[in-house]
Amino acid sequence: MSADALAQAFTRMLASEEYVSRVAEDPGAALGDLDLTEHETGLLTDAAREGVTLMGDDEGMAMKRIGAELQGAHGQISEETQAELTRAVQERMKAQLARINIDPQMLK
Repeated sequence: MSADALAQAFTRMLASEEYVSRVAEDPGAALGDLDLTEHETGLLTDAAREGVTLMGDDEGMAMKRIGAELQGAHGQISEETQAELTRAVQERMKAQLARINIDPQMLK
């Protein structure tokens, strides 16, 4: 298992709806450049097909399973990938809050 590759792919999915569509439609082509196991490819494909949502009732099972995989891989993900993933999660959450008219600054 390459936790770093899983985190990289997930980061790309958080940052790009176009990439999510590519993963859902043709996972082999979209994920082929990464060192992923069949299990990891399946998780990412399932998440792409369910929809990449980080919070609320819309969060799918695949998203929860990816989160669990990444938490369990603590120490196996490079600092650079961790930083990129953190930024992508923050940006995705800000966008989700904006869609429901909540200013993220108000939550501090």
